[in-house]
Amino acid sequence: MDKDAGIYDDLIITKVHEGFLIILNAACKDNDFKILRKLLEEKYRMVLDENRSLIAIQGPKSSKILNEVVNGIKDLNFMSGNWFSFENQKIYITRSGYTGEDGFEISITNNYVDKLTRELINKGSKLIGLGARDTLRLEAGLCLYGHELDKNKTPVEANLKWAISKERISKGGFIGSDIIIKQLNNGVSKIRVGIKPEGRIIAREKTKIFNQSDVNIGEITSGTFGPSVNGPVAMGYVENEFSKKNTKVFLEVRGKKYPASVCSLPFYKKSYVKGVNQ
Repeated sequence: MDKDAGIYDDLIITKVHEGFLIILNAACKDNDFKILRKLLEEKYRMVLDENRSLIAIQGPKSSKILNEVVNGIKDLNFMSGNWFSFENQKIYITRSGYTGEDGFEISITNNYVDKLTRELINKGSKLIGLGARDTLRLEAGLCLYGHELDKNKTPVEANLKWAISKERISKGGFIGSDIIIKQLNNGVSKIRVGIKPEGRIIAREKTKIFNQSDVNIGEITSGTFGPSVNGPVAMGYVENEFSKKNTKVFLEVRGKKYPASVCSLPFYKKSYVKGVNQ
């Protein structure tokens, strides 16, 4: 069994009638495909579809706006998906997203993506970039692959043990289970935490974290100004003994150390729709 417990990608996998639909990170897609093909021992047909695009519409008004363009989506439950129709074309929509708000992700063929996007804009949506998405997911305490997650970090270190079912933990036998179960029982040397800088200083990725004795205890993985909380926010990894809420730390920015505190996540309440949006 492969003893590597690192994270190679974070995927959304949905059961559909003819198999499984997987949404993965574009930068990881080729390696993901190789890993899955190897694990499945090439027993199943796999298609890396280059003919489809993915659009996300997020926010409190997303259900109303999208339902005006694609009828019936308002009845989707959180983290579920189904086939719908746009311009007589089949599109797959999940009620999910990575902003901490209610929202939808739409898989649509490349030749119709422009028209759908313009329809959504005409109904009141606005275009945003990945920078805005990054700010929102950080305020919601959500990890980003390549920052909080990578092949050198385990789900336990990333503070994602909630994502592993008790049944799987009790049975073991999955990739990396030896390491993960050991960490769950014995703890980890480093762990992901939320960090709230004092004042207005922004601690970006790679910012070093120090304890009150001026010892380097960790590093920031993401940091920005959070408009929803009207202040700077950050996430990073610290040595476990310094991971308790309200622990005072210092962040080295441009050669100077600034005070901050370890805090609970999320920084801003999540607004997912848990049931059907009436």
